[in-house]
Amino acid sequence: MLELRRHTDDDQALIAAYRAGDDTAFGRIHERHHVALERYARKVLGRSSEHAEDVVQEAMLRASRALRRDDRHIELRPWLYRLTRNCALDELARVRTDSVNFDDAEDWGVVRAPAATEPDAVVESRGKVRDLLGDLAVCRRSSATRCCAGRSTGSPTPRSPTSSASARRRRRTSSTARAPTS
Repeated sequence: MLELRRHTDDDQALIAAYRAGDDTAFGRIHERHHVALERYARKVLGRSSEHAEDVVQEAMLRASRALRRDDRHIELRPWLYRLTRNCALDELARVRTDSVNFDDAEDWGVVRAPAATEPDAVVESRGKVRDLLGDLAVCRRSSATRCCAGRSTGSPTPRSPTSSASARRRRRTSSTARAPTS
């Protein structure tokens, strides 16, 4: 416990010296903590542990900038571990998103767009949709004609997918088209 307190006091003195402009103080901070931080970074990185030195170097760079930025009190050791963990997680995210093997990428669909979005496939599917819509329009017209043909004015209109306004219009035109018989 006494040893830990002495390191904490020494760390605070080194932080104060570095903030005052003594660059060698940060070198001593690095010497004191880099081995343990690299060991910790290897644990966090797992299979990507070959990047542990880079992670610690990035954490130390961030620490040097932050220590000069303000004069707030910092418990150095836990703060350095937190910085190292954050840098290691950043590295894992970078490796996950930046490292795609091109041989595997085509199998995953990363390099090539899905076949349904290829220009020829899109044009073909649009054509099919237009044909279906055209067939639907013809079908609706023919069913409306069958529905209204030969019906007297007073007969009830069966339900159809047309609007009531268009049904009234059809009734009106069909009743005026028939000439009264005398």
